[in-house]
Amino acid sequence: MYASGIFNVLALLITINLSQELYGRFQQTDEQEVDREDRISSENFNDEISYRPPFFWQRLWDSKSMGLRANGGSYNAKRFSYIEEIKLQSQEDRFATFSYRQHRRQTMIVDIPDREMRVSFNSLRPIHFSIMADGDSYKANADFGTAVTFKPRPNRSLELYLWKVDHLYNNKSEEENAEMTNDNWTYGLRYRWYFSDKFHAHVTAEQDTPVQWQREGLGYDYNYKQLEYKILLGYGDPHRGWYSEVSWQDLRKSESKIWAAGPAKDMTKKVSVYEWLINFAKQGTSDTTIGAIFIQRDVDYETSNPDVEVSDEVDPSDLSSDTFRKELGHYLTYYYKLKKHTNHGFQYGYHANHLSVTESDKEKYRAEWKFQFAWDYTFDKNSHMFLNTSWDLDEMARRYPYKTDEDRFRPWGGGNIQFITVF
Repeated sequence: MYASGIFNVLALLITINLSQELYGRFQQTDEQEVDREDRISSENFNDEISYRPPFFWQRLWDSKSMGLRANGGSYNAKRFSYIEEIKLQSQEDRFATFSYRQHRRQTMIVDIPDREMRVSFNSLRPIHFSIMADGDSYKANADFGTAVTFKPRPNRSLELYLWKVDHLYNNKSEEENAEMTNDNWTYGLRYRWYFSDKFHAHVTAEQDTPVQWQREGLGYDYNYKQLEYKILLGYGDPHRGWYSEVSWQDLRKSESKIWAAGPAKDMTKKVSVYEWLINFAKQGTSDTTIGAIFIQRDVDYETSNPDVEVSDEVDPSDLSSDTFRKELGHYLTYYYKLKKHTNHGFQYGYHANHLSVTESDKEKYRAEWKFQFAWDYTFDKNSHMFLNTSWDLDEMARRYPYKTDEDRFRPWGGGNIQFITVF
């Protein structure tokens, strides 16, 4: 009893100083382009928040060990956001457990696929030992990992894990004159703890050691490192009554491409996201969610090219920029389930953000407001489709009274479709 109490205190201290899953392990697809967060549009925040699924979908996802969910939405005339997640797991009450997880995230900034195949050995409960691999047709891209998990109860776990990233690259790569000069590791912590029926914490922290990738055949070197952590604290009953949640996520990343002859691109960024929400659930009938988010992005981007000089034809911001971006957003959504003979539902939402961007000592302000209307089609109690639309209130107000072609009525904000099934 005494030891359990000490562990609870230590776990809470870890939570305060460091929640849900992060997917930061280095992927070679991340090398294709140095991140340019300063190119995010003023509507990016509203798009991503208004494309979230209904609040109760997360409860549905957490209630089962196997499932698939996918989310695709429009950023602009040329780009979609796309998020996909798959999880599969054998029975946990055996000597060994197999699980598979896949997560793909494509945004305006990143295109990262993440896979994990895991075998866990459970004979020393509550201690579990796991071996992991990511799976790839190219042996040079293979990652291998191991994990130790302390899980005294289904809703309490603390895991430490370690990945050896691209372990076989130097021996198996098909690319000529290419070498990774460092041993690449990812190590991290996952923590999920219910202190009571109402109070719980989720923590994830992940560190990628520096990657130094010499690609002489392509004429450049690539460097990368990243640290990311997230905290989530929740209190209340998410199934009925009120439930409140606060989270903090912090990302620090740097990467560079250095050409043997020509330009070099260097990017360093720090991104912090703080969110608070409160949800009021009427069991089986409705969900009302109110929330606020503060996002801070500090991005340094520099291109040095001895063959290019700044002129009227060359924008200095294409060569270097120091961007500090702050966004304060708030939202209100109301989900209503139709009564009696159907489980279908509708969701209405209001999403707004106030944006401040400082670049090259110039500060700009912008505000965005959107109205959301969506239909939740229920295939069965564990499978849903969400048809989501958003409408630009600020554009409608800005162009009123629509006297010319340039000021024509432009209400459309973006469309989104989502699926979930669990079993």
